Amino acid sequence: MSNYSNEANPFAAPQISTGNKLRRPSSKSGLPTFCLVMFIVSLVFCVLRLMMVVLGFIGWSALTQANPNDPLLATVLFEIGAGAAMAFFGIVGNSLLLAKKPIGVVFGWGLVAATLVSIGVGVWQLSIMAEAYPDGSPERVGAYIGGGVMVLIRLTILILFGVALMRFGRWAKENNL
Repeated sequence: MSNYSNEANPFAAPQISTGNKLRRPSSKSGLPTFCLVMFIVSLVFCVLRLMMVVLGFIGWSALTQANPNDPLLATVLFEIGAGAAMAFFGIVGNSLLLAKKPIGVVFGWGLVAATLVSIGVGVWQLSIMAEAYPDGSPERVGAYIGGGVMVLIRLTILILFGVALMRFGRWAKENNL
C-alpha cells in the first residue's frame, strides 16, 4: 500500500518522447562550423601578425644601428612587407568572411599568397642563420629540422585555410550570397 496518490510525482525527471529527434540547424542559418573556426583562428593569427609587424620595425631599426652589415638585414624588410600584407588581407578578409560576404574569399587568397611569401622569406632567413654553424654540426642540423617543422606546420594551417575558403565558396553559392 502506498501513501502517494495517483498524481504525477513532482520530483520525477521529465519524460520526453522518443519520436522528437534533435535537428541540426540548417546550413542557411550560419557558416559551416569548419569555416567559422578557421576564419576566427586566422583572424586571431592575423591580429598577432600585425603586432609582429610593429615589433619588426622596431627590430629593424635596432639592427640597422647595431650592425648595419648583418646579412639578415636584407631579409627584414621582406618579412615586414609579407607580414603587413598578411595582416591586411587576413584582417579584412576574415572579417568579411565572418560577415558572410563572398568578396572576403578574394582577400583570403591574398592572405594565402602573402603567407607563402612569408614562408619563403623564413626559409631564406634560416639559410643565412645556418651558415653561422659548421657543416654537419648539431646546431646546423637542429636549425634545419626546426625550420622544416615550422614550414610543415605553417603549410598545414595554410592548406586547411584554403579548404575553408573553398567550402565557404560552395556554401555561398548554395545560399545565393
